[in-house]
Amino acid sequence: MILRPLLPETSQPASSSPEPEPAWAIVSRMQSVEAEQYLLVSQPDHARLSGDIAAKMRATFLPKSDESTAKAIGAHDAGWAQFSFERDLKGEPPRTNTGRPQHFMQVPLAEAISAWTGSIKAAGEVSPLGEYMVSAHFSRIAHMRMQIELDSAEDAAHLKGFIRGEEEYQAKLQPKIGLPNDALNEYVDLLQFCDVLSLYLCCGAKDAAEFPQEFEGQRIVVRYDDGVYSTTPSIFGETQRFHVPVRVYPSKSGEGKTMVGFHLK
Repeated sequence: MILRPLLPETSQPASSSPEPEPAWAIVSRMQSVEAEQYLLVSQPDHARLSGDIAAKMRATFLPKSDESTAKAIGAHDAGWAQFSFERDLKGEPPRTNTGRPQHFMQVPLAEAISAWTGSIKAAGEVSPLGEYMVSAHFSRIAHMRMQIELDSAEDAAHLKGFIRGEEEYQAKLQPKIGLPNDALNEYVDLLQFCDVLSLYLCCGAKDAAEFPQEFEGQRIVVRYDDGVYSTTPSIFGETQRFHVPVRVYPSKSGEGKTMVGFHLK
C-alpha cells in the first residue's frame, strides 16, 4: 500500500535543495510523513498506473514498449491482490503498532516474497519477456535489501534462496525470449523506471526528482509546476492524463474510494 498524506499546500515536505534529488529518496520521505488523513493506493493499482505510463511513452531513446510489454509492467504487483485490503481497499488497512497505516516498505518479508512470486506468475501469463522482467525486478530488490542489511539472519536466508531460484529461472527463460542480456536489462530498467515514477506520483510528491535508470546515457528528471509533471527529456511527446483509484483514510462522512488524476508531459 502506498500512502499519500493529505496536507495543506504550505505543509508539503520538501527538499532543501533546488536541484533534483533521487526519486526513491522522495518516495521514502513521503511514506514517513505524519498526517491526519491519507489517500491509500493499493499495490496492484499502482502497478496498473505504471503500465498505463509505459503504454503511452513515445521517446525513441527508451526500449520499445508494445502492448504486451506495457501489460506486463502493469501486472508487476498483481500478486499483492492475494491480500484482501490490497485487492479492494475495503475494511481496515494493515497498521503499524502506532496505529498508522502500514506502507509498502513495512510489509513483513514473508508476505512480500509471496506477493513477488504471485506477481511473477501473473506477468508470465502475459509473455516470457514479462515474466523475465518482473522476476529480475524483484531479484534486484532482494539484492538491494541484502546490501543494506535490512533483514534478520533468517529473513536474509530466505532472500538468498529467492534470489538463487529466480536467477536460475531467468537463465531458463532467456532462450525463449531471444534477446541478449543488455536488451533484457534495459527492459528491466524500463519496468523499474515506470514503477518508481508511479510511486512518485501516487504518494503526492512535488519535489524535482531524478531517476536512476539510464537510457542511451540519459537520466530522466521530473518536475512539478502548476498541476503538471514535466519529464526531461520528454518521454510522451504531448501531455497525457492518468488516474489511479484511492481510498480516503480515515474516512469522514461522504468520503471513501475516489480517483486521483495526474497530467504528465
